[in-house]
Amino acid sequence: MTENPRICSICDLRHLTKPSTTWCSECDQALCDECKEYHSVFRGTQHHATIGIDDYQSLSQSVTVYSNHCSTHNDKYQMYCQTHDIPICIFCVEEHSECKDTIPLSKKTKDIKTSDTWKDTEQNLVDIDENIYQMEAEVKKNIEEIGEQKGSILTNISRVRQEINDHLDKLEERLRNEVTKIEDQSTSKMKDTLQMLDKKKTERLKYQQQLQDMKKHASDLQTYLGLHQICSEIVKLESSLQSFIENGSLDKVVVICSINKSLNNVTRSIQTFGTVCEKKISTSTNYIRQKDKQAQIIGVINCKSIHNIKMKLIKKFDIDAREIRGCDIFPDKRMVFSDYDARQKHIVITDTNGKQPFKLSLAPSDAFDIVCIDNSTVAVTSGYYGCKLNIVDIKSKTVKRYIPTENRCYGITYSEGWLFYCVEGKGIFRVDPKDSSVKCIVKCDLPMLSYVSSFKDKLYYTHRDKSTVICCDIDGKINWTFENKSNLMKPGGLTVDNEGNIYIVSSHHNSVLVLSPDGQQSKTLISEHSEFNRPHTSKFDKDRNQMLIANEGNTAFLFDIYR
Repeated sequence: MTENPRICSICDLRHLTKPSTTWCSECDQALCDECKEYHSVFRGTQHHATIGIDDYQSLSQSVTVYSNHCSTHNDKYQMYCQTHDIPICIFCVEEHSECKDTIPLSKKTKDIKTSDTWKDTEQNLVDIDENIYQMEAEVKKNIEEIGEQKGSILTNISRVRQEINDHLDKLEERLRNEVTKIEDQSTSKMKDTLQMLDKKKTERLKYQQQLQDMKKHASDLQTYLGLHQICSEIVKLESSLQSFIENGSLDKVVVICSINKSLNNVTRSIQTFGTVCEKKISTSTNYIRQKDKQAQIIGVINCKSIHNIKMKLIKKFDIDAREIRGCDIFPDKRMVFSDYDARQKHIVITDTNGKQPFKLSLAPSDAFDIVCIDNSTVAVTSGYYGCKLNIVDIKSKTVKRYIPTENRCYGITYSEGWLFYCVEGKGIFRVDPKDSSVKCIVKCDLPMLSYVSSFKDKLYYTHRDKSTVICCDIDGKINWTFENKSNLMKPGGLTVDNEGNIYIVSSHHNSVLVLSPDGQQSKTLISEHSEFNRPHTSKFDKDRNQMLIANEGNTAFLFDIYR
């Protein structure tokens, strides 16, 4: 490319200085009127596309930097290697002699501005703009909600504060500061997210401008080369936006404050005014592209196949228990198991390596299934010998309170601040562990030993007598039922991975079965495992992509789940 496009490149080589009027992108040269006339009749260049020199200079820098010459041989691109997806010059052809699908570059660049790739690129930019708008709206709405939640919490704090004496002044101020700190920290992170989204919007506008400039002024070759690069950058931009969803930047933050109920009656012994914490609810925002919408319209759903899922045993450890019926993994990766044996009636807590620092007795109540609420609190169902579930404080090693159930309760799970549990003969119930308010979600004649698990807005539960797994939403509407008695006789505990695949253990078959999220596909991952001895319970660790499985006896296993 000539250093000064305002000077005729041909004349410049002849040590003449003439102003240019035309630019040939294929020759990469500026031409004066005289040279332009010769250029238009010369057999080798008469079909070259040219543009006015003013139009050439109006092209954005991002377009003009796409050279049509090979950077290795400094020769013009003339061929295209489809194997390596790159343009090549005549000298490069020898290096690609084994590539059997080399074609003329002109064939590849023909009609590039009306190609599907061009249209897809334009649509991708529109999709990016729509997704950024949606993400910004989600974050801004959450910021407003946090402000409202803060106001509501502070009002409640003031109301309670007026009913107690001056002894609580210092504690009240401490809690106010905690609320404000969480709001400031959360809002600051969200504003950072908005700033990053604004940068992505700027990138989108840049690529949009480049497309407009190329469409107006660039040659087909320049357009092809530029479009190839822009497509690559757009993929990166889309991946970057997708990462906002995956890394939790769009997760909804809810500020929760629990006022110490003892404040209503006791003043002297109170050491805290209450607690405040930040609770994250996974965003319901998905990155939507027009092509995805079209696929949904025609009913084409691209689901990852479950048939390449595999399990690899990475750890086995013995548990000090006689009849394990429930297990879970704390957020800090400790583990907990429930011992349903009538003589034990306890839960076993382990460290991250499976070593057991202590057991906690629930006598006279039994311990059937168990679920972690946080690092210091678990909920335990009573099974056949009781009609209640216990809320247990691990740190103080005490039962904080119990919640009566309408009948004997078995499987239990925790999701989005709610406990869901199976009640024999009644169905699936939901309870708020903070105020013990109970609601029946699914009315059905559940047998004993039923288990339940959850994923996003879906519940999955087993019907042991019918050998079925049922999926419903949190309002109780049934989505699908899976039944296969030959592979899933008397199903036990079930758990769900990050993609919504459901894993069910079978004590009858000593096996593990996986179902696809829609219940249409199934695969036996482990059949008659040599070390399985009536496994009843399992739990998926979504952070590490691992699954914990426990035998009815005293052995537990940790598996890697991979494809």
